Amino acid sequence: MPSWIRIAFRNTGRQKKRTVLLAGAIAFGVLVVTLLNGFTGGVSRNIRRSVTDLIGGHVYVRGTELTDSRLIINVIRDTGDSGSPLPGAVDRVSAQIDRLNRRSRTLATLIFGSKQTNQLLDGVDWEGEPSFFPSLSVVDGELPGPDERNALILPVSAAKRLRAGVGDQVLARLGTVTGQQNVGEFVLAATVEDSGIAGFSSGFVRLDHLGELIGAAAGEYQMLHLYLRDPRRSDQVAEVLRARLPTAPETDAEQGGGGGGGFFGFGGVSRLPDDQEPWEGTRYDVTTIDDILAETSTLFRVLNTVSLSVFLVLLTITMVGVVNTFRMVLLERIQEIGTMRAVGMQRGAVRSIFLMEATFIGLIGAVGGLVLAAIAMLILGQVDLQTDSPLQFFLDDGRLTFAVPPLTMVANVAILIVLSLGAAAIPARRAARLDPAVALRSSA
Repeated sequence: MPSWIRIAFRNTGRQKKRTVLLAGAIAFGVLVVTLLNGFTGGVSRNIRRSVTDLIGGHVYVRGTELTDSRLIINVIRDTGDSGSPLPGAVDRVSAQIDRLNRRSRTLATLIFGSKQTNQLLDGVDWEGEPSFFPSLSVVDGELPGPDERNALILPVSAAKRLRAGVGDQVLARLGTVTGQQNVGEFVLAATVEDSGIAGFSSGFVRLDHLGELIGAAAGEYQMLHLYLRDPRRSDQVAEVLRARLPTAPETDAEQGGGGGGGFFGFGGVSRLPDDQEPWEGTRYDVTTIDDILAETSTLFRVLNTVSLSVFLVLLTITMVGVVNTFRMVLLERIQEIGTMRAVGMQRGAVRSIFLMEATFIGLIGAVGGLVLAAIAMLILGQVDLQTDSPLQFFLDDGRLTFAVPPLTMVANVAILIVLSLGAAAIPARRAARLDPAVALRSSA
């Protein structure tokens, strides 16, 4: 080990109070930014998991067809001898799939007594999606059993608008896949908290029963959701599907009897304008969880940028203290520097001593801040918030979780070390330029 590293290590411990104060200020900045990064990382992960369970997958395939009358309908027919390319495309990525979920969606007018409200209804295979029921936060009633074909689960806000309670019979007026109107009867089995995130405040009914009401044949549905073994491969899987499936063309569809479009559309009907080229067969749109949570991800990136800015402000203030400290250290060690130079130490070694001291202080502060942040996250993660509100989307089983990306942590420490070296650079250069004879005389 070079002698200047040993000297720098010894000097770091010579003024313990000074070192502790500087390292403590640095540790506070590291603590703050690590907690903020951990919080946003944990919340982002929890939202992603909750939304995935609620929607029922990581990659979503939506089918559209064009009728002879130029109606664009939302339906997937991949059963029997339909000749659909979808099963073959799914087989290509079968190694990545944990399970497949089939769903349908429509916009219905719910009627109870003299009250009515428009409400999105999602048809869900309750028995085939084991993670769906646990993703709901029940306020009143009980989740339906397998024999309750006409059971309805509504967000609290919709039930309040209808003034309907658990056990009440609710009529639903909705459009079929070809644009006709139909009426169904449901029994309100439970109310759940509105998620309040990205428009997911849907009501839920059985997939097969909703299929009958919207005119879909047995086994037909509107959206196929792929639940992946590794969610990080969602974009890769989506690209494979897009390459093997005929994609839906961009159209300026004229809205018809229930219209809708996009992932959060409601599977209604629209009409292809006469000046646009028709197509044959089923065309597909492929969407991923990353596409749906793009705005949320942007928000968290902004929060991480804000936390980095706060970190830099705190470090800048601390680095002013580091500069002043090393200026005082330079004055205190003039004789020592002169002696070392007199016995043959080169200027570069003197400069390296100061820079290495700054590095040691920065590392001590970084380690201290990370340890404090780990302790804080461990304690906060044990607090049970006991909430059945939409906050559950941000939590994991009622608790906060923290996730700090390793690269983010490394980047923060690297920024800290660079700023520490920058703060000590001017005093270090001045120390290296001291003339040995002058230094010895001035300190005599």
